[in-house]
Amino acid sequence: MDKSNDIIESSQNIIKPEELEKLDLEEVNPEQIISQPTFSPEEQIRRLDEEVEAKQQEITTLTESIDRTRLDLNDLRESLGIPRIEEDPPSVFSEKKSIDELKTEKEELERQKEQLVNKQKKRRTY
Repeated sequence: MDKSNDIIESSQNIIKPEELEKLDLEEVNPEQIISQPTFSPEEQIRRLDEEVEAKQQEITTLTESIDRTRLDLNDLRESLGIPRIEEDPPSVFSEKKSIDELKTEKEELERQKEQLVNKQKKRRTY
């Protein structure tokens, strides 16, 4: 399927600059490209805060799921007369990997926010 046919002008399908580089520019109609709105630094900071909070909520949800799985597994082991375990069961490895990825993404967002805040402080001092 031709990639340029997949580009639809809608709020759900916006071409980002990094995606544009992947496309053959001759295939793209300029009218199909929607530029990203420019947000004020305060709005960018607010959006970064929201993204950080969303990542933290995902981390919390996954952590609770891992704890619940570990508890359920230990309850089952106990009912079978098998000793409890402290290590994570293999069934939660993908969730733990997701948590690590989310933490990395969250740290990057926090770094971006810090840079933006510092940039704003420098502008105010001039």
